[in-house]
Amino acid sequence: MRVALRELGYKVEDDFTYPDEMFHAYTGDQHISFTFLERNGLGQIITPGRWSDWPWPEGTFSPETVTLEGVACPVVSAEAMLDTKENMPKHPAGRPLREHDRADIVLLRRLLNGKAEKSAGHV
Repeated sequence: MRVALRELGYKVEDDFTYPDEMFHAYTGDQHISFTFLERNGLGQIITPGRWSDWPWPEGTFSPETVTLEGVACPVVSAEAMLDTKENMPKHPAGRPLREHDRADIVLLRRLLNGKAEKSAGHV
């Protein structure tokens, strides 16, 4: 994956502090994070390393996939992303919310409120 990203012109962070958890790639103003996932002994999906005690919520990944450049992968639900963003500061390995996290939370809440309104018949 890293080689392919470099060939596409991305700068890949190979020396990230937590290489067993994730890596980042950059090009221009685009930033992509890749998080590694595995199942623990209970069958829960986790990110290894510092986050292994914080399983992803049930339903995080829909059975549907998104295909990008011929690679199909599951996508994190908006509900799970909001849960992660809001609870990151509460985890022992977490960090304070960054400005873009706060902006993401606003957008995710707006998206989810819009979904709730549509499903209730309010458009």
